[in-house]
This record gives sequence, structure tokens and C-alpha cells, in this order.
Amino acid sequence: MQSWVFSQHNHVLNFQEIHALIPFKLNEDGSLFSRAVNPIVHLSCPKKLGDLSDSFRQFFPTSTSGAQFILGRQCLMKSHASSCQIKKVWLLFVPLFLFLIFIAFDVSAQPSPLLTNIQPKQDEAAKNAIPKLDIPVGEQLVAVKARLADARQKLSVIGGVIQQHVGATSEEADEYKSLWERLIQSYELQNRALEQMQVIGAATDDLRQQMASWSGFGEAPPYPLELGDDLWREIRNKEQDNRALHMALLIFENDLADSKERLKPATLAMQQSAEQLNQIQPDENAARPRWLLELNQLRLRVAEVEVATHEMERRMMSSRIAEKELENDFLARKLDEADAHIHFSQQELSEKIIKLDQERLVIQKEIMQAKQDDEPVYLEHTRAQERLDRLKAGSKDTTSMGSGSEIIRLEQLVNLLNVRTEASTMRRRALLEMERTFDRIQAIWKERFVLMNKPNAVTLKGSLNSLQTEQDRYKQQRDILLSIQAAIQTKLVYEQSRSKDPSLSAADREQSRKLAEAYRQQIDTWIPLQTRLASFGDLLERTLQEAERRKASLSLTERTRNLFAIVADAATQLTDFEIYSVTDTITVEGEEISGTHRVTLGQILLFLLIITAGFWISTHAVRLSQRTVRYLFKLSTDSTALFARLAHMILALAVVVAALTTMKIPVTVFAFLGGAMALAIGFGAQNLLNNFVSGLILLIERPVKTGDIVDVEGVTGRITQVGARCCQIRRMDGVEMLVPNSAMIEKTVTNWTLSDQKRRASVTIGITYDSPVEQTQTLIEAVTRAHPDVLTNPGPLVLFEDFGASALMFTVYYWLDLAHVADRMLVASEIRVSLNQRLPEAGIVIAHPQRDVYLHNTQPFEVVIANPVTSEPDVGSSV
Repeated sequence: MQSWVFSQHNHVLNFQEIHALIPFKLNEDGSLFSRAVNPIVHLSCPKKLGDLSDSFRQFFPTSTSGAQFILGRQCLMKSHASSCQIKKVWLLFVPLFLFLIFIAFDVSAQPSPLLTNIQPKQDEAAKNAIPKLDIPVGEQLVAVKARLADARQKLSVIGGVIQQHVGATSEEADEYKSLWERLIQSYELQNRALEQMQVIGAATDDLRQQMASWSGFGEAPPYPLELGDDLWREIRNKEQDNRALHMALLIFENDLADSKERLKPATLAMQQSAEQLNQIQPDENAARPRWLLELNQLRLRVAEVEVATHEMERRMMSSRIAEKELENDFLARKLDEADAHIHFSQQELSEKIIKLDQERLVIQKEIMQAKQDDEPVYLEHTRAQERLDRLKAGSKDTTSMGSGSEIIRLEQLVNLLNVRTEASTMRRRALLEMERTFDRIQAIWKERFVLMNKPNAVTLKGSLNSLQTEQDRYKQQRDILLSIQAAIQTKLVYEQSRSKDPSLSAADREQSRKLAEAYRQQIDTWIPLQTRLASFGDLLERTLQEAERRKASLSLTERTRNLFAIVADAATQLTDFEIYSVTDTITVEGEEISGTHRVTLGQILLFLLIITAGFWISTHAVRLSQRTVRYLFKLSTDSTALFARLAHMILALAVVVAALTTMKIPVTVFAFLGGAMALAIGFGAQNLLNNFVSGLILLIERPVKTGDIVDVEGVTGRITQVGARCCQIRRMDGVEMLVPNSAMIEKTVTNWTLSDQKRRASVTIGITYDSPVEQTQTLIEAVTRAHPDVLTNPGPLVLFEDFGASALMFTVYYWLDLAHVADRMLVASEIRVSLNQRLPEAGIVIAHPQRDVYLHNTQPFEVVIANPVTSEPDVGSSV
């Protein structure tokens, strides 16, 4: 900001006093700035300030063409006559009243002759202080060149001017000169900025004309792939340049803010100098105050010009950024046109792959050559290290007696060879990494070929996922490479500084120089890999952008057509959900190698599917083979069941192992179940395991088998099945019983048919005591033999069992073949029926229960005969 001093009513007012009484603001170029929005601003002001405002307007031109300023308190009015509020008018009278009192108090005072003499210089400074930024660039350039020439001319005669001010110190004189130099430098920067703005403006106009007239490429589509890649690369480079320009713009904006802050103390210092000069009496020496005022005016002018300079530089940078963005828009338009008509054929892909393979061969040759070149370095390093170890151990050497200087020399040599071997190792690592990069580049080119030949939605999504994963890997690799280079660069800078340190000995400086050279070789080994990775990153970014553009360009019809594929892809993602991950460790040549295996939902579902299908197939296969084996080898039912059981177990185990192998699920995945399974087997599942083992024992030892008639704890029935957990027994009443296998082993079991199917039964009958015994025996034997189910060998046996209380007891024992007898109780019933019929026919009486009652009494019993009609006793009759 610049100060102006003018005379009003024979009284001198400086800029700060006016600003304190009447609020307003200046533009950065020094022109008035209105706080209102409209270009026409009406400011209320008392009528008595009209003269003051007219005088003030002579020194301050308006900043906006057509804008009207009236000094006073600002109030935006819709109507100049009626829109100003009364309260604001009254508030305006307070500073006005104080101002009029101040003028009336000093109206008779004579103006200072010193200040009157400096007034023309101040007016001239006010005209040339800050360039106007709202006029065309060409006019600004002419004005700045004129100010620059004037400042140079003043600087050439500045020495004589300073000598006229006897109040100036030598430091202030030097500062005065340096201020003029800073002023000239600022004008030169303004001149350069304006010239660049002219060039940028002309280039922008020309670019707009090119954009308006461009209608496409000269050649007919389809366009080559390199055209789109070159345009994309040019756009990306310009975007990087724009980022740099934005950083420079930020610096200019910070400089502009700092220069504005420096205006405040310069303005205050100039105001104080003016007040001091105003207080000088006519008879006092005013050389020193006049000099200080002039110096502060120059300081303020330099600060204001620097503000304008930074503003011009900011505008110039903004113009350049706008030009670059316009260029990018034009290039983006060309790129869209090229991408819409680019064709990537299979032949072009093959050519790319062949070229990459040729480059790979070159890298492989370099790897072999590097291996040969590194062997002498490694050998020299090994020998130097062994010699150093011997010297440190105190052993004698033919060429050295182990002196301290020799040890120091060898340590320096070993240190240098360490760095060189590291450089050799890094070179080989970089070449190997470059060789692996070729596979990744080929994969990206193949992915790009698929993307550019109308892929479906699923292919696009899969490509985007794989490309994003590859991009994350690339960024990580790039960051690692940069960190390695930064670490080596730090060592290089340290050794370079030591090589130039005069306080070190010549040998130490030479050692540092060699180490710096070795570190420089380490950095150089990574440069080819860094270049290759940068090229790979460009290809990856370009392909990723193409994938995103292709995905965004899919039509509704294509999305609908690929709905099934999208659903399938969603199902694939669901099945790829990781349920558990396990670290599998294997030992190879004495070293443990660990790897992480993922167990996904899809693997579990497929595993269950394989298990289910395998069990179903194995079950039917066992059933078919069971019949075949029983028919071919004439095995019993139990032997066949044992074979089926073992075959089913083997097939089930094979199915589980095959499922695990097919799905590549390591067995260690189930290791976390080991503890729980052990506890379950030890506690909850011990009965199950006991019954299972008991079932195997029953099938192997065969104490009971299918079809046997057994008696278990008083329950009799026929075994229908020997299972893995229990035996099924069908009682004679048709009820099925499930008896645990452990009970068949641990408890007493009566097997009626263990060795054969013959079973002895018996029937008991009693006859009266007067019946013939021999005839009865013969008849009972004949009736029993006559039954068709009774075996003749051994035949029936009739025994006279006992003299019963009321009968002679006979028992007939006979044998049955349970393989042909449905129910032994039915046979016994039929024999009893026959005996009940045949014995009475033979005159043999079947005994019935009889009782003889003996009464002992010394007195006669009274006998009473009841009346059969009345049933009343006859009291008169007695025996």
C-alpha cells in the first residue's frame, strides 16, 4: 500500500489519518476497492465531507471502470435518496465531528515548509507505486517497462540524493540503495511475468483455435495401439507437470500472503514518520525526520510493488496451469477418439510376446555374465577375510608380521570388498527381478488383449481385481526399491563428504573415495530395474484405466445378457470366502519351510460334495460286490457282512483322502480338532468306540452271527444283523431289540445255534397213579415221533420223571432243526394237543390235581340239614 499526502483547508492529512476517519480498502494494485458486490456503489456521506471527498478523489483513481465511490461509511443502497438507515448516518457524525474540530483547532497554523517541499515527490511516488492489474497485459507491460527504466535512472543518481540528506546514517544509506535495487528486481520480475503471460495467452488462443478446427485424425480407423499409448503417456506427463505447477502456484500464494503481511509494519512506520515530521516546528532541524519519511515511503513502496509482483506471478502461474489443463482436455479428446477405434489383434499380441522373450534372453545372458564377473570379487574377498582373520589370531605370515598398520589396511580392504560384493549381489538380484518382471508384463499384455476384444462383465470384474492386486504389488516393490536406493544414497553422501574432508589423512580420503565409487555402483545396478518397473507401471496403469472405461461403457443389454455370469461370479466370490487359514510347515534338507493354506467356503462345499458322492458310490459298490463275493466264494452271511464292513471302511477312508488331495486341503487344517477329538473319544465317545470295536470282534471271532437264536439276559430272539454299534435281535413275538455290541461281549449270552441249528425241547405230562406206565411211555414216544418237525436222529426220549403229588410225571425230550422250524413253542403245543387226544383214547387218564383232607376232633360234629325249600335250619333235628 502507498501513502498519499494532500492539503485540505490549509491542513495536511496523510493517508493513514484519512483511512482512520473514513473506512475504505485498496486493491492489491493500490486502487480503491469497494466492499460492496455491485460495480456501482453508493456510499452515504455527510454533505460537509463533499469537498474532502472531491479532494481525495483527485489522488485515488477508482479501480473498476464505472464504479462510483463517495468517501464515508459504506452502505449499499438500492436508492441513493431513501435506502440508507438513520442509525448509520448518526454513527457517521461521530468521526466527522472529531475531524471538523481537529481542522478548526489548527486552521490558523501554517503548513510545514519541509512537508510542502516533499509533496511533489510523494505525488510522483503515488503514481508509480503499484501497476494496475485490471488493464490489458500489453498496457501493463509498457507501464512496467517505463517504471523499470525510471527506477534504474533513479538508482544511477541515488548517491547524490543520499548525500543531500545529512540525517541519514551509513546503514540507512545502504538500505536505501538496496531498496531501489529490490524495487528494480521486482519490476524485472513483473516484466518477465507479463511477457510470459503474453506468450501463454497467445498459445492458449492458438490452442483454442486448434480445438475448434480439429475433426479427427488424418488417417482412417482402426488406429494402431501405439497411438493411444503415446497420447495417454503424453497426458500423464502433462498431469505430472501440472502437479508441479500447482506446487509452484502454492509457493507464489504463500509469498503473496507473506508480502501482504509485510505491508502492515511498513505502513505503520510510514505513518509514524509522517506524524513526527508533522510535529516539527519551523525553527527546528527537519533533515532527519524528512529523511526517515522518505526512507519509510520507499520501504512501503517496495513492499507494495512486491505484493503486485507476487500477484502477477500468481496470475502468470494460474494462466499456465489453465493452458496445460486446456492441452490435457484436447489430448483427452484425441485419446477418446483413438481408443474408440483401436484394434488389438492376436498377431500384435504374439509380436509383443516374442519381443519380450527376446529381451528376456538378453537378460539371461547378462545374468550368466554377471555370475562370471562376480567370482573374482568373491574370491578376493574370501582371501582377504581369511588373511585378516589369521593376522588377528596372531599367526605368522610370510609377507607380514601382523603389525597394526597391516591389520588396518586389511580391514579397509575387506570393508571395500564387502561393498563391492554387495554391489555384485545387488546386480544379480536386480537382473533376476527384471527376468521375473517379463512374466508379469506378458500377463498384463494378455489381460489387455482380452479387455480390448469386448469382454463380458465377469471378465472385466476379474481383470479389474487382478490388475488392482498387481498394482498394489508393484507399488510395494517400487517403495522397497526406493528405500534401498535411499539407504545407499545416504552412505554415498557420507563417504563423499569424508573423501573431501581435509582433516582426514590421504589414505582415509582415498578409502572413502573408493567406498563412494562402490556405493555409486550399487545405485547404478538398480537403475535398469527401476526403468523396467516404471515401464511396467505405465502399462499396468494404462490397462487398469482401459478396464475401468470398458466396464463403464457396458450397455444395459450387455449387462442383462451377462446376468447369469454376474451371478456365477458372485457365487464364486462367495465360495472364495476364507473360513480358516493354517500354516503348514515342511522340512527340506534340514530347513523348515512354512506356507499358509487357505480353506475357503467353496473348498468345504466341494469337499462335502465329494464325500457325499463318494459314500453313495461306495455304499452301492459294496452292496454289489457283497452279492458277487458271496456267490463266487460261497461265504456265509456273517463273512460277507464282515467283508462288506471292512470294504466300506476302506472305501470311506479312500474317499476322504481323495477329497482332501483333490481340494489341496492339508491334513494339518484339522489339527486344531485334535484336542477336541481326543477329549470326545476319551469321554463322550468312549461307549461309541467300545461298541464299534466290539462289533469288529463279533464279526471276526463270530461268537454270534446273523440267524443265530440267542438268549441275552432272559430275552430270546433271532439275530437279524450284526452292526457297527449294536446287534438287531428279533424276539419270538416279533419285537426288534437293539443290543449294544459291548453287551454281547461282556455279558452272558446263550447261543442256541452256535455249533448247529438243532435244539432240544421237551413236553411234560402227568397221568393218574392207576395208569399203565409202559403203555404210557410207548404212546408218548409214538405221538412225538409222528410230528413232522421232530427229528428222528436223535429220536425222542420219554422219561418217567417223578411221582407227583397227584400224578405220575412223564417228560418227552425231542430235537428240532431250528433252520426249518418257525416256532418251537408251536411244535410243543401241537404235541400236547396230540397227547391230549391219544391218551384218553387208550384209556389213560390225564391226572388232575387231587387233595385228601383229614380232620382230627374228639367231639362229634353237629350236622344241620337245611330246608331245601326255605333254606331255614331245623332246630329240633340233630344227630
